[in-house]
Amino acid sequence: MVYKLQTVFSKNKKLLMKKFLTILILVASILFLSAEGYSQTYKIGCIDDYYPYISTSNNGKLEGIIIDWWNLWSEKTGVEIEFVASDIQSCLEKTKTGEIDIISGIFYSDERAEYIDFTDPLMRMRTVIYLKDSIKIDSIQDFSGTLNVVENTLASFYIQDNYQDLKLNTFKSYASLIKAVYLQDIDGFSYDIPNPIDDTKTPRDPEGYYLFETLFNENLRSAVKKGNRDLANLIISGASKISDEELVEIGNKWINFEQDRSQMWWSV
Repeated sequence: MVYKLQTVFSKNKKLLMKKFLTILILVASILFLSAEGYSQTYKIGCIDDYYPYISTSNNGKLEGIIIDWWNLWSEKTGVEIEFVASDIQSCLEKTKTGEIDIISGIFYSDERAEYIDFTDPLMRMRTVIYLKDSIKIDSIQDFSGTLNVVENTLASFYIQDNYQDLKLNTFKSYASLIKAVYLQDIDGFSYDIPNPIDDTKTPRDPEGYYLFETLFNENLRSAVKKGNRDLANLIISGASKISDEELVEIGNKWINFEQDRSQMWWSV
């Protein structure tokens, strides 16, 4: 009888120990996965030829509106990030292969949506026309000067399609266009600015120019590897914590056409 009780006790002890070890391993696994999620550094691919949204400073660091936005996102979420400079095609390819986790900012297209997942809009943007303060007209059709745009942009295609009678001049980069704006060498130009819900919260006008009209609105989105909805949801969760006031503050920091931003323009 005593032997049987010892046997039963021994079996129960082993069973309890097995259950305890199973629970311990499960808890440890959960804690490890949680720590791994918070400690991961996400690589963000940045298209670095879109001044002032992203560009490379004289000391080789990425800077601009989108960079500041992502740094603020990192601060709000506590998630570590690392910027990787690239061109648009490389960003797309590296996202597909998993070499980078996120594309910092890109416009939606059906073709791209076949192999990457777009997030909800991160930043509302609008493409506008600025005219010199001395030019007063009622309609863009009355504009007799030359309108300046950056070549191969949505703005250039839109104007060519919808305002065929306008005199149009193209610049090869945003940096070279901004240099001309700073020098006030041009009559008018098209530009992309942040577009908060409250239209009164727009970046201040460049010196010597005023915002004449909005051409169209567009949404800047981030993108992740196809099927990675968890990361896409994390991005949107962090984006919801960024206010319109913070967005405008970032825009005002960069869209001001000041001389101290001209160091790289002279080599363009």
